[in-house]
Amino acid sequence: MISDIRNYHIVEKLGQGSFGLAYKVLNKNDNKFYVLKQIFLQNFNNDELKELQKEANILSKLDCENIVRYVDSFSENNSFNIVMEFCEGLDLRKFINKYKTNKNFIEANLIYSFIKDLLEGLKYIHNNNLIHRDLKPDNIFIDKYNKLKIGDFGISIKLNDTRYAKSKVGTLIYMAPEIIKGEKYNNKVDIWALGCIIYELCTLNFCFFDSSILGLCNKIINENHGKIDLNLYKIEIQNLIDIMLNKNYKIRPNIDEVYNLFNSQKNKSLVVAVFGEIGKTTFCDLCKNSYFLRLKDAGISEVPHSNIFERCGIECDFIDTSYSDSCYYSLKPACNFLKSKKQIDYIILLINLEERLGSHTIEYMKVLSNIFTPNTFYTHLYIVFTYRYLENNNLIEEMKNFFIKIISEIMSDSLNIKEKNNLPEIPIYFLDIKRDKEKKFAKKSQETVDIIIEQMKKNLMKYPPISTENLETKMKIPDF
Repeated sequence: MISDIRNYHIVEKLGQGSFGLAYKVLNKNDNKFYVLKQIFLQNFNNDELKELQKEANILSKLDCENIVRYVDSFSENNSFNIVMEFCEGLDLRKFINKYKTNKNFIEANLIYSFIKDLLEGLKYIHNNNLIHRDLKPDNIFIDKYNKLKIGDFGISIKLNDTRYAKSKVGTLIYMAPEIIKGEKYNNKVDIWALGCIIYELCTLNFCFFDSSILGLCNKIINENHGKIDLNLYKIEIQNLIDIMLNKNYKIRPNIDEVYNLFNSQKNKSLVVAVFGEIGKTTFCDLCKNSYFLRLKDAGISEVPHSNIFERCGIECDFIDTSYSDSCYYSLKPACNFLKSKKQIDYIILLINLEERLGSHTIEYMKVLSNIFTPNTFYTHLYIVFTYRYLENNNLIEEMKNFFIKIISEIMSDSLNIKEKNNLPEIPIYFLDIKRDKEKKFAKKSQETVDIIIEQMKKNLMKYPPISTENLETKMKIPDF
């Protein structure tokens, strides 16, 4: 082993493959760590060596925060050496294995962050007319800020004018069907590999696997990929995986189409179920560009005062419980309606402080927590206290503390958690809904609603949506 190559001192061996070796090295000039990849020249003829040197020149011009940065290249001692940025964190393979060993799934918000990084990096690669051809967790690195960087361009190629390549290279588990079948292919083979990686991030298992090479090839070509757990991750991720793993590369989307789809889904409309003691002209009216539709028009005549509203891209299934003699009986048709939505992102519980101090809405909270299951309900819950005539700030504060105490006790009982510090933190807001002579709400009221919506958008990826397909509709109606 060579202990010193030009300006670099070898610190340790990082890995070995069919094309060569990888080392962690220390640059003697700047005293910084880098990765040096030695590519064995005996694997290349003269034409291929020229292409390799040409590719190193291409890599030197790439500048993207989601791609491992090129530093230097040179030929020496029957090897072609490429020096790249050293990422201090794990590679994605070791990261996945760590979660698998601990029997934990990767957090949804981290999955979204990783997908964003990978799409940004691959978009930059493809927009520079390059195909990576060996995308896999082993070639993706995590820096100290948890940002992903695509590396190992040892077998990537620059697309020629025909936009198709022929050689069969890459790692079989992530290899697209068209490569296995020996057909011409283009940069969509990277889309396939990335779809396999996203599936693996969500399930901690290979998308396709078999103990034999022939069996694995058969599965990739002929069998369908699996599904992720929609109780853990949003259905949008499954949709993304599905289109990326289309076996027909002519139909499979290109990177720009995948990138745009991901961003449009990430910024999709919120679906919020709103329960509470409030009439049709209060909370809904605070939402600009509101659209109202009575649930009885959807065949749910048992709910006399229910609405759906949309506000700036937010779709809300509004279940009004203004009348205590009907609100509990409205739960069954309301649940049936929510089932048709399949998923909701949040639940808002509106509590009118001037309606018997919101007492029966607190009971309603107990019922809802059982319908949605307590763990799911409280992590997706927002509470909005509304009032119209209260002017005394001290009294409002006392009422707030009173309800927070009651809510904590309900949560403690239903979650069986004695320590209050271990309870989920529920966002709580106070909303003044009185109007002026022109029947307009105060500017502060609109600002409060805007803050609630903005907070929901920020937390959208923190927890997966609530599946409403199996909501319980047989509930005990509390007595008053």
